[in-house]
Amino acid sequence: MKDVSLPAQLPEDLPTIEKQRQERLLAFTVAEGSLSLLMLEETLRRKRLEQLCRHEGALIQLSTILSGRAGETGRSPTTAALSTSSLRVEEPLSWEVVDRLSEEDVECIWQRERRALEESIAAVRKRVRKLQQNKLEP
Repeated sequence: MKDVSLPAQLPEDLPTIEKQRQERLLAFTVAEGSLSLLMLEETLRRKRLEQLCRHEGALIQLSTILSGRAGETGRSPTTAALSTSSLRVEEPLSWEVVDRLSEEDVECIWQRERRALEESIAAVRKRVRKLQQNKLEP
């Protein structure tokens, strides 16, 4: 095997090559860090959007419950305003409005929901009885 000698200029270019390698490594590290930050920001945006959707859904549900109380008496001005307002998905209630609900409002909402649930259970029981009777009758 024959000895291969390196060109004479290689030792002079070696620091330049090493410097370029270090610059590329640094650029790669910066790009990787930027990508990680972008992915983290996207994850945080997605979580915030999910949180806002849950918040909006809860506020819409609350408004629906309150607007169903139109026939009830003794409502607070806040509740009356909520009940008479027309709520659309694009216009969720603010936290300030929700925070102004009195304990009486919350109790009234709870009682209304409980009554609605009891009525729903009674309707299901009635339907089950009817189905059982139809099944027993030939």
